[in-house]
Amino acid sequence: MEIESIKVVFVFVIIIQFLFLLIVFLPLHDAAYKNTHLESIKLDWPDISILIIVKNEVANLADLIPHLLKLEYNGNFDIHILDDNSTDGTHEFVQQRFGKYAQIHFHLSPNGVLTGKKQRLVDLAKIETHKTVLLTDADCRPGPKWLSSMALCSMQHDIVLGYSPFYEDSQYINNLIQFETALTGMMYSGLALLGQAYMGVGRNILYNRNVLFSSTNLNKYKEVLSGDDDLTVNELKSTNSPGINLDPASFVHSIPKTNLTDWIRQKQRHVSTAKYYNISDQVILFSYYSSHVTWWMSIFILIFVDLRLAVIGLLLKWIWYLIFRNISRKVFKYVFAWNKIICADLLYSFCLVYLLPAATIKKVLKW
Repeated sequence: MEIESIKVVFVFVIIIQFLFLLIVFLPLHDAAYKNTHLESIKLDWPDISILIIVKNEVANLADLIPHLLKLEYNGNFDIHILDDNSTDGTHEFVQQRFGKYAQIHFHLSPNGVLTGKKQRLVDLAKIETHKTVLLTDADCRPGPKWLSSMALCSMQHDIVLGYSPFYEDSQYINNLIQFETALTGMMYSGLALLGQAYMGVGRNILYNRNVLFSSTNLNKYKEVLSGDDDLTVNELKSTNSPGINLDPASFVHSIPKTNLTDWIRQKQRHVSTAKYYNISDQVILFSYYSSHVTWWMSIFILIFVDLRLAVIGLLLKWIWYLIFRNISRKVFKYVFAWNKIICADLLYSFCLVYLLPAATIKKVLKW
């Protein structure tokens, strides 16, 4: 009876995985094509404020700000840097190096308030910016057409979810980072297409300012360090259907972590907001990620009780990889090597189990 139960679970998780692959991930092909060939329907480009929340980011700002100043954009834009009590002389550096640029605005942390990235975003309500705001991080590097591409999507949506891949490097952890980033990108973009948007990434997300500050979650969960890009989208999707932008010109590349410990700590912070999602989103995400882990667990168990079924599971996994690699190549412009994707997937499954407490119980205190 126990063996039969394992077989039933095995079949069930494979069905779930392929349903997500076919219904959620595959439609991204057409969406990416439409984004890439989107043409302006207006003569007037919106004025946009680029927002960066920083904490001890002198080195990254020295590289990022020149990238932002060189953005190719037909409209007006300015840059707002919101500091979270930096101790590395961030304010002095920006003032000395870039003080001559009128479009750069630096905002110090108010005295006597809670610290944290979420609190700095709450403070934004008191700052004068343009109607459209575009968020990124200090360790990100947008391309020259980033602003134009996101602005085109903003003409149709009050919230635009962008994609932010990580640079490829030779570190062993990079394979895992690339796999997780592509999978997460497919998940939130694909579900947004289905009207079930549950998150975006703060490295590349655009809001209509009025819509952003209509969110009650900014204050309700302001003690939660992460989640400005999760909980806000999660709350607002019912009244403001978010759009997605998969035009490669809109991608914002980011500098990846170089060791597993730092990456795990970062992911713990990210997944710690999942417990505050809508129940429907929690059910959808739990169904997918639990089936992702259970697929591998079932294969390992079946090797000892039903080798034929275990082989079938591995063959189906191979087909899943084929489709996943094709979507990644066409939509995200990243090609996975076969040996790397298998190793990354196995390691990712172990990490999902390890991250479960952060997603359900544990409170993360540092960002």
